[in-house]
Amino acid sequence: MIHRRILQSIMCLPLFFIMLGCNESVSVPEDIARQLTVEQAVIEPGFTWLQPTMDTYTPNAESVKQIADSYSADPNRSVIVYVNPGCSCVGSRKYVPHALKTLQAAGIPSSKITIFTMRTASGRHPHSDKYILEGLPSVYILKGTTTTFYFETKNEVSTWRSATSSRNTVTEKDAIETVLAQGFAL
Repeated sequence: MIHRRILQSIMCLPLFFIMLGCNESVSVPEDIARQLTVEQAVIEPGFTWLQPTMDTYTPNAESVKQIADSYSADPNRSVIVYVNPGCSCVGSRKYVPHALKTLQAAGIPSSKITIFTMRTASGRHPHSDKYILEGLPSVYILKGTTTTFYFETKNEVSTWRSATSSRNTVTEKDAIETVLAQGFAL
């Protein structure tokens, strides 16, 4: 009987050490936005869809000219894009590459386009004090430090808003470069 208890104790010893080494607080990595340039995003593993979609897209020439003219008149503009690269929604897989291709075609320097990769809209990002993201992707156009326009997708519904208009829904008929041109015109 005593030998049996000693044997059971010895057999339980490895289990004890395994349990001792386990940490009760399993930590999930915090969702913190990671900043990328367009050049970094197109080679980022999560963004394998980005470059092929940009390559096959041809922006509307008139909208590209409007954006280029607006930027030339006021080069103090910049664009911030928040996106979940793993999302397969239309907003991410269509509007983001179309927007980036349009901005490149308009001659907007890469230094004026910032991409933040995020898992969720509620994740932490450097502009959390200024923007409460309702959905991903979200695209903000700034004039200096003032936001003049934003576009966001929530539950597959895309909307945009400017300082001078009410919220509008973007449909498949509203090409993203037309929406961006309106944002750059503000």
